[in-house]
Amino acid sequence: MKTNSKMPYMSRGNILFEKSGQAPPPCKDFHQVIVTEKEVLFRSWRISLRKDQIKIPPSQRRISHEDFRDDTIMDSDITRIFGSDVLHYIQGVVFDDWLIRMPVSVLTKIVRELDLTDVISVSHVCRFLRKVCSSNELWQDLYAKYSGKVTDDIKTLATELGWKRMFFTNKLQLQKEVSRMRKSADSRKEKEDS
Repeated sequence: MKTNSKMPYMSRGNILFEKSGQAPPPCKDFHQVIVTEKEVLFRSWRISLRKDQIKIPPSQRRISHEDFRDDTIMDSDITRIFGSDVLHYIQGVVFDDWLIRMPVSVLTKIVRELDLTDVISVSHVCRFLRKVCSSNELWQDLYAKYSGKVTDDIKTLATELGWKRMFFTNKLQLQKEVSRMRKSADSRKEKEDS
């Protein structure tokens, strides 16, 4: 196999990810992205029938993992050619931060299975996980898991207060809030009827 001095052959042992494909139509160019243990490579082969472009050599961009974090051009090229899912996967490989790249629905399911003290600990890791650990969906699930039955009155009150606050409010206070909510609804109904 011949190797080009501009694009040296790499041993397959240190490749962490590799994907190649044609650019979206109408372009016919061919592209390849390779992630190794130390760098990210983006190669392009120009495909054209025009005589003046036939002899254009392939191009290659090679950047370190540290520089990849700030390189918006390579990010946009990878997204344009291979899609945002491939970019997220490459970022996970390069930055080794898989947890925050998971879908929120999956993270919510994982956090829901933790003890309450662990949920609070996870919320202190970063802003993204704080947002997940403060979501109404999570606290609604935790409320149902630990408090039992969720009535329509509780759901109505939770839309007003939020599920996390509902979870940490004791039952006596909840009963008072439900009673207050019913009285205000009854008084509004009486005003509408009169």
